[in-house]
Amino acid sequence: MPAYFIIIIIGAVILFIFIFYIVYTKHLFNTVFLRQKEISFLDINLDKTPYAPYKDKIRKNIIESEKLEYSELFINSFDGLKLYGKYYNNNSDKTVIFVHGIFAKPHNNFATQIISFYKHKYNMLVIDQRSHGNSEGKYITFAENEAKDVKIWVEKIIQEYNPKSIVLYGTSLGGATVVNYMGLFPNERVKVAIDDCGFESIKSVFKVRLKKNHIPLWTIYPICKLYGRIFAHIHIDKYPPIEAIKQVKKPMIFIHSKNDSIVDFNDGVDLYNNHPGKKIKFFYDNANHTSVFLANEEEIEDQFYSFIEDQLHN
Repeated sequence: MPAYFIIIIIGAVILFIFIFYIVYTKHLFNTVFLRQKEISFLDINLDKTPYAPYKDKIRKNIIESEKLEYSELFINSFDGLKLYGKYYNNNSDKTVIFVHGIFAKPHNNFATQIISFYKHKYNMLVIDQRSHGNSEGKYITFAENEAKDVKIWVEKIIQEYNPKSIVLYGTSLGGATVVNYMGLFPNERVKVAIDDCGFESIKSVFKVRLKKNHIPLWTIYPICKLYGRIFAHIHIDKYPPIEAIKQVKKPMIFIHSKNDSIVDFNDGVDLYNNHPGKKIKFFYDNANHTSVFLANEEEIEDQFYSFIEDQLHN
């Protein structure tokens, strides 16, 4: 076989591998960063999911929480997106802002907490994060821009309703968003924040996802960082939550499951250990991602609210 023919074959194989790599990594980037349609847990068969043990409670609480009266609120983001939220007036001087996770309807993540905080006499703001629900946006930015959105939501609530105290409750992506907000944009009205199974960095999220497919992180992550700059205009390593948490002076609650299959439990441990202020943790092994409060509500309720109330009165 002529040498030039061998060179052509080798070149074709290399080109094929390169094209496959570009296509695969762009597909992976899109599945993680690009907006997707959220589906209510009411429309999903939960029997074969980690939520199966709590499916009746989930259904009951979603239905009950969706019956609560609310007013629609809107803000404009720093980059021109119209963002949507629901405000539940409970005639209180304290308000909790719920910040949901990736590709989730807020009531999927927070129905149980909404019922619980309403029972404990809190006003509530339940937002649709950018690129979710009724909010505009194409790309999810993994707490980089979402933290800036929360800053505007906090200012909106203060301007419109003037609460004495604000609590931030974020889960998964929302947890990371809350941590970044607390580190970058602290506000005196925000007395305490809750990080429920939030990640310490986007790299950590990729590591868990790729490990399931037996793909080394170094083969994928650098090109996804590049795609982030090109398509979403973000620097995904610029200010990860694990760095933001070191700047947080306000008290925090950390919630995580040792059996979390989406965000490594060690992320929760690292965030807790690196928080320099007053804190409390609820780490369990009987739940999965976003379901610790759901699974252990009765056990943690008294200590959970006691900690929050202590901070609101300090």
